Amino acid sequence: MRQIREEQGLDLRQVAEMLHIRFPYLQAIENSSIGDLPGPVYALGFVKSYAEHLGLDSESLVERFKAEQRGLSSKTELVFPSPLSEGKVPSAAILIISAVMVVGAYSGWMYFSDADGFVAEVVPPLPENLKGVADQRLTAGSAAKASADNKTVEVGPVMARPKATDTADSKGGTNVLVSKVSNGGNAALTSRTAARTIEPKAAVPSESTDSSSAPPIDLHVGEKPEQEESVAVMPREPKIYGVDTDDVRIVILAMSPAWVEISDTETDQVLLTRVLYTGDSYRAPNKTGLVLMTGNAGGIEIMVDGENVPSIGPKGSVRRNVQLDPAALRQGNAIQDMLGLQQQSYATSKSKKTLP
Repeated sequence: MRQIREEQGLDLRQVAEMLHIRFPYLQAIENSSIGDLPGPVYALGFVKSYAEHLGLDSESLVERFKAEQRGLSSKTELVFPSPLSEGKVPSAAILIISAVMVVGAYSGWMYFSDADGFVAEVVPPLPENLKGVADQRLTAGSAAKASADNKTVEVGPVMARPKATDTADSKGGTNVLVSKVSNGGNAALTSRTAARTIEPKAAVPSESTDSSSAPPIDLHVGEKPEQEESVAVMPREPKIYGVDTDDVRIVILAMSPAWVEISDTETDQVLLTRVLYTGDSYRAPNKTGLVLMTGNAGGIEIMVDGENVPSIGPKGSVRRNVQLDPAALRQGNAIQDMLGLQQQSYATSKSKKTLP
């Protein structure tokens, strides 16, 4: 196959571009390096496509390739996991020792949990002289508690709140009568109760109140209004990818998030493969053989020399093999260039058909 290709004057890289087969795979087919090829199904398809492109009998070459592949194939070695080792039964000594430990632990717990035996022996009885003092203190404490429970706090009646007409005569005064408390310990409780009781209430102003009365009090003084916290979201800065030169002709600008891949068919390298977010751009180098593939054709704009070119498709559509050629992009046929080149090359190879 290499001899036929060289006789036809074809370059292997150009053939790889036209057939959409990677250059290393075509080299492996010509060199019979079956180990460098992918799976058998793909390898047979590559051999058939390459043979038809050269004008050869694809069926016979596929059969020869199958024979060579069967000769180099090796039997698959299967590795089975070894079975796990079976557990051993514990010896009689271990069982006896375990049983003795369980019985001893249970016996100790039963012995120390006996309240009549253990607690009585640990805590000695109270001496007679201290027992009398303890009984006296217990009796005095019980009596003091009982007397405290029987004591009550007497608070005298509070005069009714004066009406609005009586406010001017009494000048806002309020009289409270509090009875005396016999016990000094309850005086504090009485004072606190009285303080809560005699708290004056604001009188309702009447029509007869003069203009010199005090102004209303603002109850909201000192209150701080709630401040709403706002978090400012920093906008994402657009990024620029590609070459950093002034003579760039083709620029790809993302109007919405879109996945793009830029490949160099001459060197079989991928220059860029990533998601371009809104505002991101890619500056393509000035060379031939660049191909664009995107998953959102309507989400990107292509500019040539600073001018927008026709769109390559609607939003959400997938486009492959878009030639990044200034003339083809301006004419709007950049997607069809690769297909036309394949058809023209295939027709030329058919006219030069040569049998092996």
